[in-house]
Amino acid sequence: MYSFLPVRRLMRSRYDTLGKIGSIRAPLLIFHSRDDEFFPAQHAHKLLEAAPAPKELVWLRGGHNDAFMRSGEIYQNALRRFVGSVGGP
Repeated sequence: MYSFLPVRRLMRSRYDTLGKIGSIRAPLLIFHSRDDEFFPAQHAHKLLEAAPAPKELVWLRGGHNDAFMRSGEIYQNALRRFVGSVGGP
């Protein structure tokens, strides 16, 4: 986003989500918004495809930073269902 900043030299961690998601050994719930202004929907599809089962992708409405608020009911219901399915409270 900010090509004029030396971000790569400043960051010590590489966020290689796609490269690491296949090693997850727990149920996975991915939330994403088709309206996300930073990450296109294709990213969520790639992550879902690369992740082992059980996995679920829930589509929200809204931008990158406000989708969980703008899609409150969808977000809360999906989270409750997911936690319930993995033996949570």
